[in-house]
Amino acid sequence: ATVCNKLPMQQRIIYWRSLRCCHGNSADAQSSLTRNRHELRLVSKESLMWHPGHIHKGRKRINQKLAAVDAFVEVHDARIPITGRARLFEDSRAARPHALVLNKADLVAPSARASWKRFMEEREGPSSRVFHCSLRTSSAELGRTLTSLMSGLLQLASQFRPDKREFNIMIAGVPNVGKSSLINALRTYHSGKKAAARVGKLAGVTRVVGERILVCQDPPVYVLDSPGILDPEFKDDIGNMLKLGACGCMDLNQIDSQVIADYLLHLLNVRGERSYVKLYDLEGPVTDVRDLLAGICRKHRLVQAHRNFHTGQLVHGPNLVAGAQALLRHFNQGLLGRLVLDQLPSDLPADPPLPFAYSKGAAAKLHH
Repeated sequence: ATVCNKLPMQQRIIYWRSLRCCHGNSADAQSSLTRNRHELRLVSKESLMWHPGHIHKGRKRINQKLAAVDAFVEVHDARIPITGRARLFEDSRAARPHALVLNKADLVAPSARASWKRFMEEREGPSSRVFHCSLRTSSAELGRTLTSLMSGLLQLASQFRPDKREFNIMIAGVPNVGKSSLINALRTYHSGKKAAARVGKLAGVTRVVGERILVCQDPPVYVLDSPGILDPEFKDDIGNMLKLGACGCMDLNQIDSQVIADYLLHLLNVRGERSYVKLYDLEGPVTDVRDLLAGICRKHRLVQAHRNFHTGQLVHGPNLVAGAQALLRHFNQGLLGRLVLDQLPSDLPADPPLPFAYSKGAAAKLHH
Protein backbone atom coordinates (compact mmCIF):
# COMPACT_ATOMS: atom_id res chain seq x y z
CA ALA A 1 0.00 0.00 0.00
CA THR A 2 2.91 2.37 0.72
CA VAL A 3 4.35 1.86 -2.76
CA CYS A 4 0.94 2.28 -4.37
CA ASN A 5 0.33 5.58 -2.60
CA LYS A 6 3.43 7.05 -4.27
CA LEU A 7 2.02 6.44 -7.76
CA PRO A 8 0.12 9.20 -9.61
CA MET A 9 -3.63 8.90 -9.05
CA GLN A 10 -4.19 8.39 -12.79
CA GLN A 11 -1.95 5.32 -12.72
CA ARG A 12 -3.56 3.54 -9.81
CA ILE A 13 -7.00 2.32 -9.13
CA ILE A 14 -7.37 0.71 -5.75
CA TYR A 15 -10.45 -1.24 -4.87
CA TRP A 16 -10.95 -3.78 -2.16
CA ARG A 17 -12.42 -7.06 -3.28
CA SER A 18 -15.14 -7.19 -0.68
CA LEU A 19 -18.40 -9.03 -1.24
CA ARG A 20 -19.98 -6.88 1.44
CA CYS A 21 -20.86 -3.61 -0.29
CA CYS A 22 -20.54 -0.89 2.33
CA HIS A 23 -20.36 2.61 0.88
CA GLY A 24 -19.52 6.07 2.11
CA ASN A 25 -17.58 7.13 5.19
CA SER A 26 -19.58 5.23 7.79
CA ALA A 27 -17.86 3.13 10.42
CA ASP A 28 -19.17 -0.05 8.77
CA ALA A 29 -17.75 1.03 5.43
CA GLN A 30 -14.32 1.81 6.85
CA SER A 31 -14.32 -1.44 8.81
CA SER A 32 -15.17 -3.38 5.65
CA LEU A 33 -12.30 -1.75 3.77
CA THR A 34 -9.87 -2.43 6.62
CA ARG A 35 -10.78 -6.11 6.80
CA ASN A 36 -10.08 -6.52 3.10
CA ARG A 37 -6.85 -4.57 2.71
CA HIS A 38 -4.89 -7.81 2.29
CA GLU A 39 -6.77 -8.47 -0.95
CA LEU A 40 -5.28 -5.61 -2.94
CA ARG A 41 -5.02 -6.54 -6.62
CA LEU A 42 -1.83 -5.42 -8.36
CA VAL A 43 -2.14 -5.08 -12.12
CA SER A 44 0.66 -4.84 -14.63
CA LYS A 45 0.09 -2.24 -17.34
CA GLU A 46 1.72 -4.65 -19.79
CA SER A 47 -0.99 -7.25 -19.10
CA LEU A 48 -3.57 -4.88 -20.64
CA MET A 49 -1.41 -3.39 -23.40
CA TRP A 50 -3.15 -3.27 -26.78
CA HIS A 51 -2.55 -0.49 -29.28
CA PRO A 52 -2.00 -2.00 -32.76
CA GLY A 53 -0.23 -0.01 -35.46
CA HIS A 54 -3.30 0.46 -37.63
CA ILE A 55 -4.87 2.60 -34.88
CA HIS A 56 -2.01 5.12 -35.10
CA LYS A 57 -2.25 5.20 -38.90
CA GLY A 58 -6.02 5.51 -38.68
CA ARG A 59 -5.75 8.59 -36.46
CA LYS A 60 -3.55 10.31 -39.04
CA ARG A 61 -5.88 9.43 -41.92
CA ILE A 62 -8.95 10.61 -39.99
CA ASN A 63 -7.24 13.94 -39.31
CA GLN A 64 -6.52 14.32 -43.02
CA LYS A 65 -10.12 13.51 -44.01
CA LEU A 66 -11.88 15.69 -41.42
CA ALA A 67 -11.45 18.88 -43.45
CA ALA A 68 -13.68 17.46 -46.21
CA VAL A 69 -16.35 16.15 -43.82
CA ASP A 70 -19.65 18.01 -43.33
CA ALA A 71 -20.57 16.15 -40.12
CA PHE A 72 -19.35 13.22 -38.12
CA VAL A 73 -20.99 10.51 -36.10
CA GLU A 74 -19.19 9.15 -33.07
CA VAL A 75 -20.29 5.62 -32.18
CA HIS A 76 -19.64 4.49 -28.63
CA ASP A 77 -20.71 1.79 -26.19
CA ALA A 78 -23.75 2.77 -24.10
CA ARG A 79 -22.20 1.08 -21.05
CA ILE A 80 -19.21 3.45 -21.09
CA PRO A 81 -20.60 6.77 -22.38
CA ILE A 82 -17.50 8.68 -21.27
CA THR A 83 -14.63 6.22 -20.99
CA GLY A 84 -12.31 5.89 -23.97
CA ARG A 85 -13.75 8.63 -26.17
CA ALA A 86 -10.97 10.07 -28.32
CA ARG A 87 -9.89 13.65 -27.74
CA LEU A 88 -9.32 13.87 -31.49
CA PHE A 89 -12.97 14.79 -31.97
CA GLU A 90 -13.33 17.40 -29.23
CA ASP A 91 -12.14 20.29 -31.41
CA SER A 92 -14.11 18.98 -34.40
CA ARG A 93 -17.41 19.26 -32.54
CA ALA A 94 -17.19 23.06 -32.55
CA ALA A 95 -16.50 23.24 -36.30
CA ARG A 96 -19.13 20.84 -37.67
CA PRO A 97 -22.29 18.98 -36.58
CA HIS A 98 -21.74 15.93 -34.42
CA ALA A 99 -23.89 13.03 -33.30
CA LEU A 100 -23.06 10.63 -30.49
CA VAL A 101 -24.62 7.21 -31.07
CA LEU A 102 -24.56 5.07 -27.93
CA ASN A 103 -24.85 1.56 -29.32
CA LYS A 104 -25.65 -1.66 -27.44
CA ALA A 105 -28.37 0.16 -25.51
CA ASP A 106 -30.15 -3.16 -24.98
CA LEU A 107 -27.38 -3.94 -22.45
CA VAL A 108 -28.38 -0.93 -20.32
CA ALA A 109 -31.47 -0.61 -18.12
CA PRO A 110 -34.09 1.86 -19.52
CA SER A 111 -33.90 4.12 -16.45
CA ALA A 112 -30.12 4.40 -16.82
CA ARG A 113 -30.46 5.18 -20.52
CA ALA A 114 -32.78 8.11 -19.75
CA SER A 115 -30.46 9.55 -17.09
CA TRP A 116 -27.40 9.25 -19.28
CA LYS A 117 -29.13 10.75 -22.31
CA ARG A 118 -30.00 13.90 -20.33
CA PHE A 119 -26.47 14.16 -18.98
CA MET A 120 -24.76 13.58 -22.33
CA GLU A 121 -26.98 16.05 -24.20
CA GLU A 122 -26.01 18.77 -21.74
CA ARG A 123 -22.36 17.74 -21.89
CA GLU A 124 -22.07 17.56 -25.69
CA GLY A 125 -23.51 21.00 -26.44
CA PRO A 126 -26.05 22.48 -28.89
CA SER A 127 -24.30 21.36 -32.10
CA SER A 128 -24.52 17.70 -31.09
CA ARG A 129 -27.25 15.09 -30.96
CA VAL A 130 -27.29 12.04 -28.68
CA PHE A 131 -28.99 8.76 -29.59
CA HIS A 132 -29.32 5.35 -27.96
CA CYS A 133 -29.75 2.33 -30.21
CA SER A 134 -29.08 -1.37 -30.54
CA LEU A 135 -27.72 -2.18 -33.98
CA ARG A 136 -27.82 -5.91 -33.27
CA THR A 137 -31.61 -5.90 -33.43
CA SER A 138 -33.88 -4.93 -36.30
CA SER A 139 -36.91 -3.07 -34.99
CA ALA A 140 -39.21 -0.15 -35.63
CA GLU A 141 -37.43 1.74 -32.85
CA LEU A 142 -34.10 1.34 -34.67
CA GLY A 143 -35.70 2.67 -37.85
CA ARG A 144 -36.95 5.76 -36.01
CA THR A 145 -33.50 6.31 -34.53
CA LEU A 146 -31.83 6.08 -37.95
CA THR A 147 -34.35 8.54 -39.40
CA SER A 148 -33.82 11.00 -36.54
CA LEU A 149 -30.05 10.63 -36.79
CA MET A 150 -29.92 11.39 -40.50
CA SER A 151 -32.48 14.22 -40.47
CA GLY A 152 -30.88 15.86 -37.43
CA LEU A 153 -27.40 15.76 -38.96
CA LEU A 154 -28.55 17.08 -42.34
CA GLN A 155 -30.46 19.91 -40.69
CA LEU A 156 -27.38 20.96 -38.71
CA ALA A 157 -25.06 20.47 -41.69
CA SER A 158 -27.29 22.69 -43.84
CA GLN A 159 -26.97 25.46 -41.26
CA PHE A 160 -23.18 25.17 -41.31
CA ARG A 161 -22.95 24.90 -45.12
CA PRO A 162 -26.21 26.10 -46.72
CA ASP A 163 -24.83 25.84 -50.27
CA LYS A 164 -24.15 22.09 -50.04
CA ARG A 165 -26.15 19.70 -52.24
CA GLU A 166 -24.45 16.50 -51.11
CA PHE A 167 -23.03 15.62 -47.73
CA ASN A 168 -20.05 13.64 -46.44
CA ILE A 169 -20.34 12.11 -42.98
CA MET A 170 -17.55 10.32 -41.13
CA ILE A 171 -18.36 7.42 -38.81
CA ALA A 172 -15.76 7.10 -36.04
CA GLY A 173 -15.27 5.75 -32.54
CA VAL A 174 -13.34 3.26 -30.42
CA PRO A 175 -12.86 -0.32 -31.66
CA ASN A 176 -15.73 -2.80 -31.80
CA VAL A 177 -18.66 -0.51 -30.97
CA GLY A 178 -20.63 -0.96 -34.20
CA LYS A 179 -19.33 1.67 -36.63
CA SER A 180 -19.54 -0.60 -39.67
CA SER A 181 -22.87 -1.99 -38.46
CA LEU A 182 -24.26 1.56 -38.33
CA ILE A 183 -23.15 2.21 -41.92
CA ASN A 184 -24.79 -1.01 -43.08
CA ALA A 185 -27.99 -0.20 -41.18
CA LEU A 186 -28.16 3.30 -42.71
CA ARG A 187 -27.50 1.94 -46.20
CA THR A 188 -30.12 -0.79 -45.88
CA TYR A 189 -32.76 1.43 -44.26
CA HIS A 190 -32.47 4.43 -46.58
CA SER A 191 -31.65 2.79 -49.90
CA GLY A 192 -32.56 -0.88 -49.49
CA LYS A 193 -29.05 -1.94 -50.52
CA LYS A 194 -27.06 -4.69 -48.89
CA ALA A 195 -24.23 -4.24 -46.40
CA ALA A 196 -21.16 -2.45 -47.73
CA ALA A 197 -18.90 -2.32 -44.66
CA ARG A 198 -17.17 -5.34 -43.18
CA VAL A 199 -18.08 -6.18 -39.59
CA GLY A 200 -16.68 -8.61 -37.03
CA LYS A 201 -16.99 -9.77 -33.42
CA LEU A 202 -13.47 -8.75 -32.38
CA ALA A 203 -11.93 -5.31 -32.09
CA GLY A 204 -9.80 -4.18 -35.02
CA VAL A 205 -11.69 -5.51 -38.08
CA THR A 206 -11.71 -2.17 -39.94
CA ARG A 207 -8.08 -1.08 -40.40
CA VAL A 208 -8.19 1.82 -42.86
CA VAL A 209 -10.36 4.85 -43.55
CA GLY A 210 -12.66 3.53 -46.27
CA GLU A 211 -13.95 5.02 -49.49
CA ARG A 212 -17.22 6.92 -49.62
CA ILE A 213 -20.34 4.76 -49.28
CA LEU A 214 -23.67 6.10 -50.55
CA VAL A 215 -26.33 5.60 -47.87
CA CYS A 216 -29.01 8.03 -49.06
CA GLN A 217 -29.90 9.40 -52.52
CA ASP A 218 -32.16 12.37 -51.75
CA PRO A 219 -30.17 14.31 -50.81
CA PRO A 220 -26.99 12.39 -51.66
CA VAL A 221 -25.31 11.39 -48.41
CA TYR A 222 -21.99 9.56 -48.32
CA VAL A 223 -20.37 8.08 -45.24
CA LEU A 224 -16.76 7.15 -44.52
CA ASP A 225 -15.99 4.13 -42.35
CA SER A 226 -12.88 4.36 -40.17
CA PRO A 227 -10.82 2.09 -37.91
CA GLY A 228 -11.48 2.22 -34.20
CA ILE A 229 -9.13 4.66 -32.52
CA LEU A 230 -7.93 5.12 -28.97
CA ASP A 231 -5.99 8.00 -27.50
CA PRO A 232 -2.33 7.05 -26.93
CA GLU A 233 -2.74 8.24 -23.33
CA PHE A 234 -5.50 5.72 -22.61
CA LYS A 235 -2.93 3.06 -21.71
CA ASP A 236 -1.79 5.19 -18.76
CA ASP A 237 -5.18 4.88 -17.06
CA ILE A 238 -5.77 1.35 -15.80
CA GLY A 239 -9.42 2.11 -15.04
CA ASN A 240 -10.14 3.02 -18.65
CA MET A 241 -8.35 -0.07 -19.91
CA LEU A 242 -10.36 -2.33 -17.61
CA LYS A 243 -13.67 -0.85 -18.74
CA LEU A 244 -12.76 -0.96 -22.43
CA GLY A 245 -11.61 -4.56 -22.06
CA ALA A 246 -14.80 -5.61 -20.27
CA CYS A 247 -16.92 -4.09 -23.06
CA GLY A 248 -14.96 -5.84 -25.81
CA CYS A 249 -13.25 -2.70 -27.15
CA MET A 250 -9.86 -4.41 -26.92
CA ASP A 251 -8.79 -7.70 -28.50
CA LEU A 252 -9.15 -10.25 -25.70
CA ASN A 253 -6.69 -12.53 -27.49
CA GLN A 254 -3.99 -9.89 -26.97
CA ILE A 255 -4.56 -8.90 -23.33
CA ASP A 256 -4.89 -10.70 -20.00
CA SER A 257 -8.56 -11.64 -19.96
CA GLN A 258 -8.29 -12.99 -16.39
CA VAL A 259 -7.47 -9.49 -15.13
CA ILE A 260 -10.52 -8.11 -16.92
CA ALA A 261 -12.62 -10.95 -15.48
CA ASP A 262 -11.40 -10.12 -11.96
CA TYR A 263 -12.46 -6.50 -12.42
CA LEU A 264 -15.84 -7.54 -13.80
CA LEU A 265 -16.49 -9.89 -10.87
CA HIS A 266 -15.78 -7.06 -8.44
CA LEU A 267 -18.11 -4.76 -10.34
CA LEU A 268 -20.93 -7.31 -10.34
CA ASN A 269 -20.55 -7.80 -6.60
CA VAL A 270 -20.49 -4.13 -5.60
CA ARG A 271 -23.46 -3.38 -7.86
CA GLY A 272 -25.43 -6.21 -6.25
CA GLU A 273 -25.70 -8.19 -9.49
CA ARG A 274 -25.70 -11.87 -8.53
CA SER A 275 -27.03 -13.44 -11.74
CA TYR A 276 -23.68 -15.17 -12.27
CA VAL A 277 -24.39 -17.48 -9.32
CA LYS A 278 -27.34 -19.14 -11.06
CA LEU A 279 -25.84 -18.87 -14.54
CA TYR A 280 -22.76 -20.89 -13.56
CA ASP A 281 -24.39 -23.20 -10.96
CA LEU A 282 -22.37 -21.82 -8.05
CA GLU A 283 -23.29 -22.38 -4.41
CA GLY A 284 -23.24 -18.64 -3.75
CA PRO A 285 -21.49 -15.36 -4.57
CA VAL A 286 -17.68 -15.47 -4.69
CA THR A 287 -14.97 -12.83 -4.35
CA ASP A 288 -12.03 -14.78 -5.78
CA VAL A 289 -12.09 -14.77 -9.57
CA ARG A 290 -10.37 -18.16 -9.64
CA ASP A 291 -13.39 -19.72 -7.93
CA LEU A 292 -15.68 -18.12 -10.49
CA LEU A 293 -13.57 -19.19 -13.48
CA ALA A 294 -13.30 -22.74 -12.15
CA GLY A 295 -17.11 -22.83 -11.90
CA ILE A 296 -17.44 -21.59 -15.48
CA CYS A 297 -15.01 -24.26 -16.65
CA ARG A 298 -17.01 -26.97 -14.88
CA LYS A 299 -20.28 -25.70 -16.32
CA HIS A 300 -19.00 -25.46 -19.89
CA ARG A 301 -16.38 -28.25 -19.76
CA LEU A 302 -13.49 -25.96 -20.53
CA VAL A 303 -10.41 -28.07 -19.83
CA GLN A 304 -6.80 -28.05 -20.90
CA ALA A 305 -4.03 -30.61 -20.64
CA HIS A 306 -0.55 -29.99 -19.33
CA ARG A 307 2.30 -32.34 -18.56
CA ASN A 308 3.34 -32.96 -14.99
CA PHE A 309 7.10 -32.45 -14.98
CA HIS A 310 7.54 -34.77 -11.99
CA THR A 311 5.64 -37.77 -13.37
CA GLY A 312 5.65 -37.02 -17.10
CA GLN A 313 1.91 -37.70 -17.26
CA LEU A 314 -0.70 -35.50 -18.90
CA VAL A 315 -2.97 -33.82 -16.36
CA HIS A 316 -6.28 -32.21 -17.24
CA GLY A 317 -7.49 -29.11 -15.44
CA PRO A 318 -9.71 -26.06 -15.90
CA ASN A 319 -8.81 -23.71 -18.75
CA LEU A 320 -9.01 -20.45 -16.83
CA VAL A 321 -8.22 -18.31 -19.86
CA ALA A 322 -11.13 -19.83 -21.77
CA GLY A 323 -13.28 -19.39 -18.65
CA ALA A 324 -12.40 -15.69 -18.44
CA GLN A 325 -13.18 -15.17 -22.11
CA ALA A 326 -16.51 -16.97 -21.65
CA LEU A 327 -17.38 -14.68 -18.72
CA LEU A 328 -16.66 -11.56 -20.78
CA ARG A 329 -18.56 -12.95 -23.75
CA HIS A 330 -21.59 -13.62 -21.55
CA PHE A 331 -21.37 -10.11 -20.10
CA ASN A 332 -21.40 -8.64 -23.60
CA GLN A 333 -24.40 -10.80 -24.47
CA GLY A 334 -26.34 -9.33 -21.55
CA LEU A 335 -26.44 -12.56 -19.53
CA LEU A 336 -24.87 -10.98 -16.43
CA GLY A 337 -27.16 -8.01 -15.96
CA ARG A 338 -27.51 -4.63 -17.63
CA LEU A 339 -24.89 -2.34 -16.12
CA VAL A 340 -23.37 1.02 -17.02
CA LEU A 341 -19.70 0.83 -16.05
CA ASP A 342 -19.27 4.61 -16.01
CA GLN A 343 -20.98 6.62 -13.28
CA LEU A 344 -22.87 9.87 -13.44
CA PRO A 345 -21.18 12.61 -11.39
CA SER A 346 -24.11 12.58 -8.99
CA ASP A 347 -23.57 8.84 -8.40
CA LEU A 348 -19.80 8.86 -7.96
CA PRO A 349 -19.80 8.23 -4.16
CA ALA A 350 -22.05 5.18 -4.66
CA ASP A 351 -19.34 2.70 -5.68
CA PRO A 352 -16.50 1.94 -3.27
CA PRO A 353 -13.00 2.56 -4.58
CA LEU A 354 -11.96 -0.04 -7.10
CA PRO A 355 -9.26 -3.43 -5.88
CA PHE A 356 -6.67 -2.67 -8.60
CA ALA A 357 -3.35 -0.94 -8.14
CA TYR A 358 -0.93 -0.06 -10.90
CA SER A 359 2.15 -2.30 -10.80
CA LYS A 360 4.67 -1.14 -13.40
CA GLY A 361 6.83 -3.83 -14.95
CA ALA A 362 5.47 -6.68 -12.83
CA ALA A 363 3.14 -9.46 -13.78
CA ALA A 364 -0.42 -9.14 -12.52
CA LYS A 365 -0.74 -11.11 -9.31
CA LEU A 366 -2.77 -11.50 -6.16
CA HIS A 367 -1.26 -10.49 -2.83
CA HIS A 368 -2.69 -12.24 0.20
